[in-house]
Amino acid sequence: MKITEQVEVVQLYMRDPMASIARPKRELRGFTRVHIPAGDTHTVSFTLSPDQTALYRPRTGWVVEPGRIEFMIGASAEDIRSRTDIEITDGGRTGIPASAIATRITVE
Repeated sequence: MKITEQVEVVQLYMRDPMASIARPKRELRGFTRVHIPAGDTHTVSFTLSPDQTALYRPRTGWVVEPGRIEFMIGASAEDIRSRTDIEITDGGRTGIPASAIATRITVE
């Protein structure tokens, strides 16, 4: 059987190792299904806003905390293939829950 196309689900996860409250080990922040012709490669880009790192505090609401955030790309939470870190230097309150913000995705 000749394989002419492969389907991958590319998933973006986030981890905040220094959060002031307990957070999940991996939080799904975006995903897309990519159809890749055999032998080809594609670049998948995710665009996030700082609000998508927000956490909820009962007394203050949604807050973006400064600090290091880890991002992971993989086919699943257990199949991570790439990692990178970013540093958030300015935190603050936000009125939008992180789960309600759409993640822009580009496939090239």
